[in-house]
Amino acid sequence: MAVGPAIANGGAGGSGDRHDDGDHAEVVAAAGGLGLALVVAGVSGAHEGAADFRHDFRLSWGARGNTFSGDKTNLKINLGLETEITTLPEYGKTGAVSRYSRGTMSTRFNADAALDDKGIYQFDIFAKTVLFGYFNQDIRESATHDKTGYSFFLGAGTAFDLVRKRTPTPEEDPEEAYLTDKLCVINILGPSFDLSLFHNDLKVRFIADAYADFALVHSLAYFPYTDIHEVTNTKSTLLNHGYYYALGFTTSSLLQVNYANLELKGKFKYHYFDSVEGLDRFQDEMADGEDFPLKDTRFDYHFSVGYIIPNSPIQLVLALEKTDREGWLEDFYRQHSETRSYFQVKYLF
Repeated sequence: MAVGPAIANGGAGGSGDRHDDGDHAEVVAAAGGLGLALVVAGVSGAHEGAADFRHDFRLSWGARGNTFSGDKTNLKINLGLETEITTLPEYGKTGAVSRYSRGTMSTRFNADAALDDKGIYQFDIFAKTVLFGYFNQDIRESATHDKTGYSFFLGAGTAFDLVRKRTPTPEEDPEEAYLTDKLCVINILGPSFDLSLFHNDLKVRFIADAYADFALVHSLAYFPYTDIHEVTNTKSTLLNHGYYYALGFTTSSLLQVNYANLELKGKFKYHYFDSVEGLDRFQDEMADGEDFPLKDTRFDYHFSVGYIIPNSPIQLVLALEKTDREGWLEDFYRQHSETRSYFQVKYLF
């Protein structure tokens, strides 16, 4: 199934059955291909105008602890891959530069999975490409080869974000069953700002992004609402699979400080989603009031401290993350929080 027909029709499955139980994972998988395509296109385009590029690749393994709103904690195995390529050949080198770039400026692709005794509990994918923009840099090097100066670029970015967590049944986990994250976001286009400051062994980096979004969003409020209200008909994807199509926006920022072998990092991301009404594939079968509006927000925080073992490619990391979610179905409201703690061993290459 292609994403285009699924979005246009507003349904999850391929048949015309009103209560089609088709696998919505086809939509997510196809959209995931779009995210990977962003990175592939960005990297391939980078080589057209760049003599060299800077990269930062990291493989990680470790343990993850989850604490939910009900103060329930469990442990997972965590595996991850982080890749970043800055395709500006002058980036981080001595000299002054001020120019516009019509080609790809940077790409990023991250994948993260949490495993338990039943297999993959959750996986996250994030892909981002800065397509073109303005680059400015002024870095000077002393006689002792210490660098001082700055480098920044401001460009047009696009990104893709996917979160998929295994959904337990109410019998397995009555508290978490209706609070499962299932999110697929296409960050259509927006400004991306990337600033690096250099002073001897100290490097400070700040990144800020803002995007207009189209998304598939798991409704936080819908299932609790159906526990106390009867819903016989509504948006087809919501009725069959618990998610809806939405428009919205995303803002995010990152602050990273490196000094010698120490690395401190803080990341924030905020999503806002407002459901699309009136375009369901079975819209003519809905009575007044059945195509009700939904809204969801998601606020992610991440803090970490890492230490690179001297003369090795190994980094030890302690991290803390939190996700706060809110959901509305008309005036019906629900909220959910999850805290995740990590110990990771990363291989830098």
